[in-house]
Amino acid sequence: MAYWAPAVSVQPEGAGFVLITDDAKGGLTDVNDSRPVVLSGVNAAAWVDPELTPRGASVLMHQHCFPAEAFQWWEVGVAVGNVLNQGKELIRSVAAV
Repeated sequence: MAYWAPAVSVQPEGAGFVLITDDAKGGLTDVNDSRPVVLSGVNAAAWVDPELTPRGASVLMHQHCFPAEAFQWWEVGVAVGNVLNQGKELIRSVAAV
């Protein structure tokens, strides 16, 4: 799913970073069809362990991530989707604007 290695001067071809997402659940489906997969510190450490198997990664992602209900969700403006935009105002609820 992703390549990770301690600081090295040359990354192998295809190296990079990915944000893992899962299907949105609950009220979040009104806003987006996916949500980020969030792991505890212990499980995040297991995620980047070079010995982690694809099966182990799948178990972490599907059985040990925080559920959607563990977060507060609110709608934000479309500007948040543009990487050129910066600032805390991007995550302000559109209901508060």
